Amino acid sequence: MFTILPNIIYINQSMRILFILLNLLSLNQLLAENYTCEHMLNAQLNKQKLIGATGGPYKTSPVVVDFKDYEDFGEWERREFEVFVDPNGLLVDRRGRTLNTIRHEELLVMDESGRIFRAQKEFGYSHHPSFNAGRPLAMSGGSTIQQGFLREIDNGSGHYKQGEEFLDQLLIELDRRRAILVNVDKFIITIQNNKIIEEIKINYDP
Repeated sequence: MFTILPNIIYINQSMRILFILLNLLSLNQLLAENYTCEHMLNAQLNKQKLIGATGGPYKTSPVVVDFKDYEDFGEWERREFEVFVDPNGLLVDRRGRTLNTIRHEELLVMDESGRIFRAQKEFGYSHHPSFNAGRPLAMSGGSTIQQGFLREIDNGSGHYKQGEEFLDQLLIELDRRRAILVNVDKFIITIQNNKIIEEIKINYDP
Protein backbone atom coordinates (compact mmCIF):
# COMPACT_ATOMS: atom_id res chain seq x y z
CA MET A 1 0.00 0.00 0.00
CA PHE A 2 2.76 2.41 0.91
CA THR A 3 4.70 1.59 -2.26
CA ILE A 4 1.69 2.01 -4.57
CA LEU A 5 0.79 5.54 -3.45
CA PRO A 6 4.06 7.22 -4.57
CA ASN A 7 3.71 5.48 -7.93
CA ILE A 8 0.17 6.84 -8.32
CA ILE A 9 1.37 10.35 -7.44
CA TYR A 10 4.22 9.99 -9.94
CA ILE A 11 1.80 8.85 -12.69
CA ASN A 12 -0.58 11.72 -11.95
CA GLN A 13 2.26 14.23 -12.18
CA SER A 14 3.44 12.69 -15.44
CA MET A 15 -0.08 12.85 -16.88
CA ARG A 16 -0.35 16.47 -15.80
CA ILE A 17 2.93 17.35 -17.52
CA LEU A 18 1.87 15.47 -20.65
CA PHE A 19 -1.43 17.35 -20.68
CA ILE A 20 0.39 20.69 -20.41
CA LEU A 21 2.78 19.76 -23.22
CA LEU A 22 -0.10 18.73 -25.50
CA ASN A 23 -1.87 22.03 -24.80
CA LEU A 24 1.29 23.97 -25.61
CA LEU A 25 1.69 22.01 -28.83
CA SER A 26 -1.92 22.74 -29.83
CA LEU A 27 -1.45 26.43 -29.01
CA ASN A 28 1.70 26.66 -31.12
CA GLN A 29 -0.07 24.92 -34.00
CA LEU A 30 -3.03 27.33 -33.72
CA LEU A 31 -0.72 30.36 -33.67
CA ALA A 32 1.12 29.03 -36.72
CA GLU A 33 -2.16 28.46 -38.58
CA ASN A 34 -3.38 31.97 -37.67
CA TYR A 35 -0.11 33.49 -38.87
CA THR A 36 -0.31 31.57 -42.14
CA CYS A 37 -3.95 32.57 -42.66
CA GLU A 38 -3.22 36.24 -41.91
CA HIS A 39 -0.22 36.20 -44.25
CA MET A 40 -2.34 34.69 -47.05
CA LEU A 41 -5.14 37.23 -46.55
CA ASN A 42 -2.73 40.16 -46.56
CA ALA A 43 -1.05 38.79 -49.67
CA GLN A 44 -4.46 38.51 -51.31
CA LEU A 45 -5.24 42.16 -50.47
CA ASN A 46 -1.94 43.29 -51.97
CA LYS A 47 -2.35 41.12 -55.06
CA GLN A 48 -5.81 42.51 -55.81
CA LYS A 49 -4.71 46.05 -54.88
CA LEU A 50 -7.66 46.51 -52.55
CA ILE A 51 -7.71 49.82 -50.68
CA GLY A 52 -8.34 49.75 -46.94
CA ALA A 53 -8.52 52.39 -44.23
CA THR A 54 -6.57 55.61 -44.87
CA GLY A 55 -5.79 55.99 -41.17
CA GLY A 56 -8.01 58.93 -40.21
CA PRO A 57 -8.14 59.92 -37.47
CA TYR A 58 -11.84 60.74 -37.55
CA LYS A 59 -14.05 62.27 -34.91
CA THR A 60 -15.94 59.65 -32.88
CA SER A 61 -18.85 59.57 -30.46
CA PRO A 62 -19.66 57.02 -27.73
CA VAL A 63 -22.66 54.76 -27.29
CA VAL A 64 -25.61 56.83 -26.04
CA VAL A 65 -27.96 53.97 -25.19
CA ASP A 66 -26.50 50.50 -24.58
CA PHE A 67 -29.25 47.88 -24.89
CA LYS A 68 -26.71 45.05 -24.46
CA ASP A 69 -28.48 43.24 -27.31
CA TYR A 70 -25.35 42.31 -29.22
CA GLU A 71 -22.09 40.38 -29.13
CA ASP A 72 -18.64 41.95 -29.34
CA PHE A 73 -16.77 40.86 -32.47
CA GLY A 74 -13.16 39.76 -32.28
CA GLU A 75 -10.60 40.84 -34.83
CA TRP A 76 -11.16 37.81 -37.08
CA GLU A 77 -14.91 38.51 -37.24
CA ARG A 78 -14.24 42.18 -37.95
CA ARG A 79 -12.01 41.22 -40.85
CA GLU A 80 -14.77 39.11 -42.38
CA PHE A 81 -17.11 42.12 -42.33
CA GLU A 82 -14.56 44.72 -43.47
CA VAL A 83 -15.22 46.80 -46.61
CA PHE A 84 -12.53 47.62 -49.18
CA VAL A 85 -12.43 49.51 -52.47
CA ASP A 86 -11.07 47.76 -55.56
CA PRO A 87 -9.06 49.44 -58.37
CA ASN A 88 -12.32 50.07 -60.27
CA GLY A 89 -13.79 52.09 -57.39
CA LEU A 90 -16.27 49.38 -56.33
CA LEU A 91 -17.00 48.31 -52.76
CA VAL A 92 -15.79 44.77 -52.14
CA ASP A 93 -15.04 42.37 -49.28
CA ARG A 94 -11.50 41.34 -48.31
CA ARG A 95 -11.57 38.59 -50.94
CA GLY A 96 -12.37 41.08 -53.69
CA ARG A 97 -16.00 40.03 -54.11
CA THR A 98 -18.39 42.80 -55.13
CA LEU A 99 -20.77 43.77 -52.32
CA ASN A 100 -24.54 43.61 -52.65
CA THR A 101 -27.14 44.35 -50.00
CA ILE A 102 -29.09 41.16 -49.37
CA ARG A 103 -32.02 42.73 -47.56
CA HIS A 104 -33.35 46.28 -47.73
CA GLU A 105 -30.63 47.67 -45.51
CA GLU A 106 -27.50 46.55 -43.69
CA LEU A 107 -25.49 47.84 -40.75
CA LEU A 108 -22.59 50.08 -41.72
CA VAL A 109 -19.98 51.49 -39.32
CA MET A 110 -16.57 53.16 -39.42
CA ASP A 111 -13.97 53.37 -36.67
CA GLU A 112 -11.55 56.17 -35.87
CA SER A 113 -8.90 54.94 -38.30
CA GLY A 114 -11.33 54.72 -41.23
CA ARG A 115 -11.90 50.95 -41.21
CA ILE A 116 -15.41 50.30 -42.55
CA PHE A 117 -17.55 47.29 -41.68
CA ARG A 118 -20.95 46.04 -42.83
CA ALA A 119 -23.21 43.15 -41.83
CA GLN A 120 -26.81 42.10 -41.54
CA LYS A 121 -28.48 43.22 -38.33
CA GLU A 122 -29.30 40.23 -36.12
CA PHE A 123 -30.94 40.69 -32.73
CA GLY A 124 -28.74 39.37 -29.95
CA TYR A 125 -25.72 39.10 -32.25
CA SER A 126 -24.82 41.97 -34.59
CA HIS A 127 -25.58 45.62 -33.89
CA HIS A 128 -23.55 48.78 -34.39
CA PRO A 129 -21.51 48.43 -31.14
CA SER A 130 -20.49 44.86 -32.11
CA PHE A 131 -17.84 46.05 -34.55
CA ASN A 132 -15.86 48.05 -31.98
CA ALA A 133 -16.72 46.26 -28.71
CA GLY A 134 -19.02 49.09 -27.63
CA ARG A 135 -16.31 51.73 -28.04
CA PRO A 136 -16.83 55.06 -29.86
CA LEU A 137 -17.37 55.02 -33.63
CA ALA A 138 -16.79 57.56 -36.40
CA MET A 139 -20.00 56.53 -38.19
CA SER A 140 -22.89 54.19 -37.42
CA GLY A 141 -25.97 53.66 -39.52
CA GLY A 142 -27.29 51.68 -42.45
CA SER A 143 -26.55 51.31 -46.14
CA THR A 144 -27.75 49.88 -49.42
CA ILE A 145 -25.05 48.67 -51.81
CA GLN A 146 -25.80 47.44 -55.33
CA GLN A 147 -23.15 45.77 -57.49
CA GLY A 148 -20.44 47.52 -55.48
CA PHE A 149 -22.02 50.98 -55.70
CA LEU A 150 -23.16 52.76 -52.54
CA ARG A 151 -26.78 53.76 -53.20
CA GLU A 152 -28.14 54.75 -49.79
CA ILE A 153 -26.64 55.65 -46.46
CA ASP A 154 -28.23 56.75 -43.19
CA ASN A 155 -27.37 57.50 -39.58
CA GLY A 156 -30.07 55.25 -38.13
CA SER A 157 -28.53 53.88 -34.95
CA GLY A 158 -30.39 53.70 -31.66
CA HIS A 159 -27.11 52.98 -29.87
CA TYR A 160 -25.03 55.95 -31.13
CA LYS A 161 -27.58 58.51 -32.47
CA GLN A 162 -25.02 60.38 -34.55
CA GLY A 163 -25.63 63.46 -36.70
CA GLU A 164 -25.01 64.22 -40.37
CA GLU A 165 -21.34 65.10 -39.88
CA PHE A 166 -20.57 61.45 -39.07
CA LEU A 167 -22.17 60.31 -42.34
CA ASP A 168 -20.03 62.86 -44.16
CA GLN A 169 -16.91 61.40 -42.55
CA LEU A 170 -17.63 58.01 -44.09
CA LEU A 171 -18.18 59.59 -47.51
CA ILE A 172 -14.88 61.45 -47.11
CA GLU A 173 -13.11 58.17 -46.30
CA LEU A 174 -14.61 56.43 -49.36
CA ASP A 175 -13.65 59.40 -51.54
CA ARG A 176 -10.07 59.16 -50.25
CA ARG A 177 -10.07 55.53 -51.33
CA ARG A 178 -11.30 56.61 -54.79
CA ALA A 179 -14.63 54.82 -54.49
CA ILE A 180 -17.27 55.70 -57.08
CA LEU A 181 -19.81 57.92 -55.30
CA VAL A 182 -22.51 58.90 -57.76
CA ASN A 183 -26.13 59.72 -56.94
CA VAL A 184 -25.98 58.49 -53.33
CA ASP A 185 -29.12 59.11 -51.25
CA LYS A 186 -28.16 60.31 -47.76
CA PHE A 187 -30.87 59.98 -45.10
CA ILE A 188 -30.61 62.04 -41.92
CA ILE A 189 -32.67 60.27 -39.27
CA THR A 190 -33.76 61.54 -35.87
CA ILE A 191 -34.56 58.84 -33.30
CA GLN A 192 -36.38 59.27 -30.01
CA ASN A 193 -37.51 56.48 -27.69
CA ASN A 194 -36.16 53.99 -30.23
CA LYS A 195 -38.53 55.35 -32.92
CA ILE A 196 -37.82 57.38 -36.05
CA ILE A 197 -39.54 60.76 -35.68
CA GLU A 198 -37.91 62.54 -38.63
CA GLU A 199 -36.15 61.55 -41.85
CA ILE A 200 -34.55 63.99 -44.29
CA LYS A 201 -33.30 62.81 -47.70
CA ILE A 202 -30.30 64.54 -49.30
CA ASN A 203 -28.81 63.55 -52.65
CA TYR A 204 -25.02 63.31 -52.52
CA ASP A 205 -23.41 63.61 -55.97
CA PRO A 206 -19.95 65.25 -55.79
